Order: sequence, then C-alpha cells, then structure tokens
Amino acid sequence: MAYGDRTTGIIRNLKYNKRTKAREGTAGMLALCIIVGAKMGFVGVFAGIIVCSPIERIENIDDNIVVPTSGLFILLSAHYYCLSLTASLY
Repeated sequence: MAYGDRTTGIIRNLKYNKRTKAREGTAGMLALCIIVGAKMGFVGVFAGIIVCSPIERIENIDDNIVVPTSGLFILLSAHYYCLSLTASLY
C-alpha cells in the first residue's frame, strides 16, 4: 500500500498538480501491484489486480485503511486455506 499510494500520488502530481483519483494513478498502482504481488504468488497478483487497485479508485472511501485491510484479508485467507497459491512467481 505504501508504494502503491506513493505511485498514484507521484503520477497525479505530475499530470494534474492537485489531489484527484485518476485512471493514470490507478494504472500506476496496478503495475506496481503486479510486480510486488508476484513475489507473494498468484494470490498476491490477484489481490493487487482484482481487489486493491479498484478499491483505490473509489472516491468516497478512505483507501489508506480499506486497501491494506482488504489485501491483508485475501493474503491471510490464501495462506491458511490455499497455501499452494502463495508460492512466489519469480
């Protein structure tokens, strides 16, 4: 979350010079989630692509709380119920 949120902020400031949730920032977070998530296995990529990046885009929620909590829930669930999905992809 720390790296993904930082990436969206950098992209947002370079393009818009104001706080806004734009597709470009979400795309940057998505790319970073794929790279970092691959180290955590298939479930890490899944958590980044399917869950965390779309949640980060929603305007009315505090993404600094919801994104890490939802990612943690998915990663812990996979760790306890489907350990084979947590093998690193590289």
